[in-house]
Amino acid sequence: MMYRGERDTILGYGETDELQVLEMPYSRGENKPVSMLVLLPKSDTLAAAESALHPDGLARIRSSLGYRHVDLYFPKFTLDTSYELSGTLSTMGMPKAFSSGANFSGMDGTENLYLDEVLHTAHAEVTEKSTYAAATSVWARVAGIEPAYTSVHFRADHPFVFLIWEGETGNIHFMGRVLSPSQEENEEPVRI
Repeated sequence: MMYRGERDTILGYGETDELQVLEMPYSRGENKPVSMLVLLPKSDTLAAAESALHPDGLARIRSSLGYRHVDLYFPKFTLDTSYELSGTLSTMGMPKAFSSGANFSGMDGTENLYLDEVLHTAHAEVTEKSTYAAATSVWARVAGIEPAYTSVHFRADHPFVFLIWEGETGNIHFMGRVLSPSQEENEEPVRI
């Protein structure tokens, strides 16, 4: 686990009856603010977090965030996964792309190309220094705002959902869930 609780830990925070929500900003790439949005259920199940994963739910969450001093405990984690998408893409309306009837002539000038398989691989690594998602690296930066709020406690020591997104547009770059963050009882958290 990583810990940050100094007075300058001011982050976007919101809360519902079922969720705590935290937004941790990253540096701005191409003038578009990118952040990690963490949906931490108040129970040990992901049902509340997953039910909020639709455009209206995320818009409501985003609009409810306010800047707060946060006493933050967050796990370091690495996620690797891959999905074979040929069947899914065929079902979604692209069956011709996987047959000899495909037309990718714009790529090589012939009509001999077709897709054999589509494999999506995702990697995310969160440490006290940075977040790496797929082949993109972003660095954390804390906004220097001084609102008059009391501190809230955010301890992500049970399953949660996270999104890396552009807050202004709502475009999601990466989404995942952490099912078993853990820390040994006697282990001190790494201060970030």
